[in-house]
Amino acid sequence: LWGKKVVPCEVTISVYAKNSLPELSRVEANSTLLNVHIVFEGEKEFDQNVKLWGVIDVKRSYVTMTATKIEINMRKAEPMQWASLELPAAKKQEKQKDDTTD
Repeated sequence: LWGKKVVPCEVTISVYAKNSLPELSRVEANSTLLNVHIVFEGEKEFDQNVKLWGVIDVKRSYVTMTATKIEINMRKAEPMQWASLELPAAKKQEKQKDDTTD
């Protein structure tokens, strides 16, 4: 199809996590936030919170966990291109100069 851009309807994150313990690990999400908590052998842990660029359909998204890999398949709420996985952090507003004139 010429002139038509195909936009993926899913975003997949693969986390290669050797010696992880799937039964103690978890992935939680709402429509715009993803929280990943992975527990490894030897009492090591990994935590990552991601503010997503776009909106996902949580009910149609799923996670697959094994001892070596965690795959997070997120279904986009709308088939649109995301500029990035994460929403960029809001820039700190520049401090306005004090108006201290007499």
